[in-house]
Amino acid sequence: MVKIIGMLLMLFLAGCAPSTMLVGPRGSVQRCSAYGWGWGGIAMAQLIHSSCVSDLKRIGYWEMPSVWLGIYARWGEEYPFRLTQVRDPAESAGIKVGDLLISIDGMAIRDAVDLAKVLSSKNPGDSVSVLIEREDSDPKFGRRRLTIMVNLIAR
Repeated sequence: MVKIIGMLLMLFLAGCAPSTMLVGPRGSVQRCSAYGWGWGGIAMAQLIHSSCVSDLKRIGYWEMPSVWLGIYARWGEEYPFRLTQVRDPAESAGIKVGDLLISIDGMAIRDAVDLAKVLSSKNPGDSVSVLIEREDSDPKFGRRRLTIMVNLIAR
């Protein structure tokens, strides 16, 4: 009997906090999360969370991938995007601030959602081929395109 009462208390007092990060076409990030206690609260939290995620996806948001490339850009400006910050693993692979991002694994990156889409099918440790355009240090050579392999890490 005590065991049954304990299980019922655990069911009614258990908490739930689903959370999902989503990215919009211009790079804005939104978190959908809800918290609920007990049997009814958990169900309500799941419903609120699912509704938030589906509403944001309907207007163009995409779930954040579980991997990290290490690049930042001013999304919403004209394509191709100039990288404004570069962190590892992209930095150690040779990508630099000021490079123009053309494509990843052959897919043109026209906004932050394209980036999320191409990375969402990847796992930590996977390599991606990043095509960039870089100003040559000698102005008479102009810009040149480079393909750089980057090993993704966990977000």
